[in-house]
Amino acid sequence: MGCRGTNLVEKSCNHNRSIEDVGSDYIDELISGSFFQPVYVGKEITTDAYTMHDLLHDLAGPLSREDCFRLDDDKAEIPLTVRHLSIRVKSMIQHKQNICKLQHLRTIICLDPLVDDVCDLFHVLLQNLNKLRVLHLCFYNRSKLPESVCELKHLRYLNLTTTSISELPGSLYTLFHLQFLSSHIKGKYLPGQFCNLRKLRHLGIYGGGMPSIPNIGRLTSAQRLGTFGVKRQMGYELRQLRNMNELRGSLCITNLEAVTGKEEALEAALHQKRHLEDLQLIWTEENSSQADDIQHLEIREGLMPPPQPEWLHYGTLFENDLTRM
Repeated sequence: MGCRGTNLVEKSCNHNRSIEDVGSDYIDELISGSFFQPVYVGKEITTDAYTMHDLLHDLAGPLSREDCFRLDDDKAEIPLTVRHLSIRVKSMIQHKQNICKLQHLRTIICLDPLVDDVCDLFHVLLQNLNKLRVLHLCFYNRSKLPESVCELKHLRYLNLTTTSISELPGSLYTLFHLQFLSSHIKGKYLPGQFCNLRKLRHLGIYGGGMPSIPNIGRLTSAQRLGTFGVKRQMGYELRQLRNMNELRGSLCITNLEAVTGKEEALEAALHQKRHLEDLQLIWTEENSSQADDIQHLEIREGLMPPPQPEWLHYGTLFENDLTRM
């Protein structure tokens, strides 16, 4: 354990590795030491959740009580030193004053739905807890998050996936330290100047596909994009991808007929996207002339995709002959 722990420290000091990779190594180390146990869905292991043995949980609870606390309906007193709070109560009204006193609080995770009208409640909480880094809500019975969330200038993580929120505050772009945002809102309701969230690493918008974000190329730390639609419009050019070299997983680039030629294709610097595993390059119009065919080939040559994706697809939305390279 000691030798492996030393190796982990050495890896974490490697500036070429992402914080996600380092964190994954630590999780693997905790699993190998039986601190955590994987969760099986059918016969497959899920990487979204882990369990802790009851005996280990019973030991960890009292040891970490001053820093980590789970608020249940049968617990009224919260240590003032608490930094990380999970909440599993039916109503927070009776706990509101006690939570507002937690000046060291960094994390709020709401595990169950509340019976409260939470808009005013959370407005008061957020005004008093301006040092929060993590806010995870599983329930919110209003369609819009209060503007007071934008006062959490240190916020890194905002998860609204299982709420009814369909609109984010207009001043969300002022949360310059935000690294994770997940929500079921539709892309068209993203606030203006969204590209100012330059530290954003994970963006999950599940209400209507990945939105078209103007000047998305400023989000150079983003790791998932899904689909990028090229437009002949300022802020949506193919060169927006130039410095987005942290992209990983799957990427589908559509509307490539909007690219003017090989030089513009080269500006995407796809060969630098070394973390991509699946890349789709899609034209959404049939070629109508020999000149279009020649330009099509020049653009394909200029795109210069990275050599390592397991799957590389070329095609149009009207063709079914996407080729495995």
